[in-house]
Amino acid sequence: MVISTSCQITGYPRVLVVNGEAFNLQSASGFTMRNLFRGWPKERIAQIYTAAMEPDTGVCSTFWRLRLEDLCMPHRLWGPIASWLGVTLESPCTARDGNPSGVKVTDTRFIRNAKMRLRSEGAACLDLIPYRLNPNLLTELDGFRPEIVYSFLGSTRIMGLAEMVAKRYRIPIVPHFMDDWPETQYRSRLLAPLLRIVLKQKLWSILKQSSVRLVISNAMAEEYERRYDMDFMPLMNCVDGISVREQKPKQSKGGSVRVVVLGNLERGRLALLEDLAVVIANLRDSLPNLELRLYTKPEYQRMAQNCDVLPTVATFHNSPTDAELTQTLSEADILVHLESFDAVEARYFRYSMSAKVPLYLAVGKAILVYGPNNNAVARYAQSANWGCVVGRRERQLLSDTLVRLVISPDLRYTLGQSALEAAHKNHDASQQRVRFHHVLMKAAMIQTHNSGPDAE
Repeated sequence: MVISTSCQITGYPRVLVVNGEAFNLQSASGFTMRNLFRGWPKERIAQIYTAAMEPDTGVCSTFWRLRLEDLCMPHRLWGPIASWLGVTLESPCTARDGNPSGVKVTDTRFIRNAKMRLRSEGAACLDLIPYRLNPNLLTELDGFRPEIVYSFLGSTRIMGLAEMVAKRYRIPIVPHFMDDWPETQYRSRLLAPLLRIVLKQKLWSILKQSSVRLVISNAMAEEYERRYDMDFMPLMNCVDGISVREQKPKQSKGGSVRVVVLGNLERGRLALLEDLAVVIANLRDSLPNLELRLYTKPEYQRMAQNCDVLPTVATFHNSPTDAELTQTLSEADILVHLESFDAVEARYFRYSMSAKVPLYLAVGKAILVYGPNNNAVARYAQSANWGCVVGRRERQLLSDTLVRLVISPDLRYTLGQSALEAAHKNHDASQQRVRFHHVLMKAAMIQTHNSGPDAE
């Protein structure tokens, strides 16, 4: 390796973000990315993305979106393939609302499932077709002159896109792993052997060439270092304005104990929330002041309203804005984090660190984790002593743990103090953004080739 002499990087390197998702405020990965890059000069960051979504321009204002017509295949095939797979020309990964193409209302369940499976398999195979960058985009990229590619990777096609750009400009790729997709991607597909061979080859190519490799948790760093025999650096979501608690709170006489759940109800979380609601309903006689609040999007509120017990014990509220978030969480006595016990979901998320966890920690409240014991969040809670973990899907165990938290303000205070310590140590934005900056600077300065567009 040699130090680049052509870039002369002394401040912020010009970063090209290559992801499926754009910068956004809706997804955990988009939220994390926005927080890490906040404060980066806008003229030194740009993004190529593929998802059908409106990007958030608070951190980055230069975007290029790739669509189905940007794939390396004859133009005449765009329409038929889009129709057969039930995707739009806007995005190769976005399904249409309603019935997919070829699925009829009169079809039997077996026929409908077969057609849906064929469509899903076809969409996975489409991942093998790489993107091509049109001349206008290349001209604009040449003008931007990227010095580093930052990417969550996540699929064969996105890895190929990141490699294509990195090769053209002879610049490094800094991968940042949010979930354990290298181990789970395509496993359920009929062509899994082929799809996974290609994925592994591209992944190994990127990992071997990267001087800096980021992951989203300490647990993931440990596992990936064992799995790939390379160094990985944990870098999680960061938070501005972390609380400082100075004195022990007093328990209010006759006051309610507010239990708060924040976030989406996908991936099995709704069933776990119903478990919590059943537990609270059963405790109403002995703990009448126990209050459950759910803060989520309207579509998830509608899902919750269809549950048997949840509507009778919980109040539903819209997701707080950025300005409201800290106040909303600070008003809680107990914050709840839910992680699915489903085997497939648990395998995918076992090393992930929810972007919500640092937000919980930063307000210094007791946290109840309801999810598998071997999940990264549960392990973090136990090692740093900031939460009570219910590691089995068992309502009685959930009830016993909740009661222990409700009746002991001292325990809640102790856990809250540990939460603040963890937040200051691992998620303080003023420290983590500097660390992130230094990591990207290091990667941009260390190169295996001269920089500049590939002349070949």
